[in-house]
Amino acid sequence: ITFAIVLIFKVNVLEPMAKIRENISNISLDKDLNWKNINTRDELEDMNKELYDITTKMQSLSEARNEFFQNTSHELKTPLMSIRGYAEAIKDGVLYGKEQQEALDIIIDESDKLASSITSVLYISSLDKHFRNLKNAEMTNIYDEVDELKTRHTFSKIRNEIEIVNNIPKKLYIEVEPEKLNRIISNLFSNALRYAKSKIIFDFSAEYDKIRFFVIDDGKGFENNEEEKVFDRFYKGDDGKNGLGLAIVSSIVKSFDGDIKAYNSENGGAVIEIIVPRKAYIHY
Repeated sequence: ITFAIVLIFKVNVLEPMAKIRENISNISLDKDLNWKNINTRDELEDMNKELYDITTKMQSLSEARNEFFQNTSHELKTPLMSIRGYAEAIKDGVLYGKEQQEALDIIIDESDKLASSITSVLYISSLDKHFRNLKNAEMTNIYDEVDELKTRHTFSKIRNEIEIVNNIPKKLYIEVEPEKLNRIISNLFSNALRYAKSKIIFDFSAEYDKIRFFVIDDGKGFENNEEEKVFDRFYKGDDGKNGLGLAIVSSIVKSFDGDIKAYNSENGGAVIEIIVPRKAYIHY
C-alpha cells in the first residue's frame, strides 16, 4: 500500500512539479518555448496552462514593445537627418539666398514634425500605463466638444472651406477626462480633414446596450485594405503625419471597454466608428 501511495504521489505530483520547474527555468521573452505539457487533470495542469498563457502574453508584449521602439527610432531619426543635412549645407555655404530660406523653412517644418512625434510617443506610452482615471473624470457634453471644434475650424486657415456637420445629440454626456475626449475628437477630425473634399460629419446612434459614434468624410475612402492597418502604431497612409493619431484614439476607446472600426461608406468616403458599451458613465 505504501509503495502504491508513493508511486501515485510520484506520477501525479513529483513528475508534474518537475516539469513545471523545468518550464519555469526555460522561460524566455525572445526565444521559442520548449514547453512541456502536463495531463494530470487537476490544479497542477491548470497551473501549468496558466503559466504558459502568461508567458506567451509576456512574449507578445515584449515583441510589441521592441517593434514600437524600433519604429519610434526610425520616425525620430528621419526628421533629424533632414534637419542636420540642411543645417550643414547652410553652415558650409552650399545654400544661400532663396535656397537658404527654403532650407530654413524645411528645418522649421521638420522640427515641428519631430516635436509632434515626440509628444505623440510620450502620450501613447502613458496610455499603456494608465487607462481610465476616474479621479480626473468629468461629465462632459460631447455635442459641445464637437461644436467648439467646429467654431475653431471656422476661423482656421487650414482648409476652412470644409463643412462640419454635428449630428451629436445636445444632451449626450460621458464621464471622461476632458483631455482624452478632446484628443479623440481632434485626432479623428485631423485625420478626416486630410482627405475630405467638402464635408465631415460627426454622427451618432443608440442601441439598448451600445452607443455608436461615427466620423465620416466624403473623400476617396480607404484603399488596398488599409482600413485593417490604420489603428496600428506608425502606420501612415497618404498625407499621413506620424502614424500615431488613430492609434491613440484606439487605445483610449479600448480603455472604456469599447471598440473601433474603419471602413468605407456607401458613398465611398471613409468612416471611423466607435462603439462604447452603454454604461453608467454615459448619459443620454
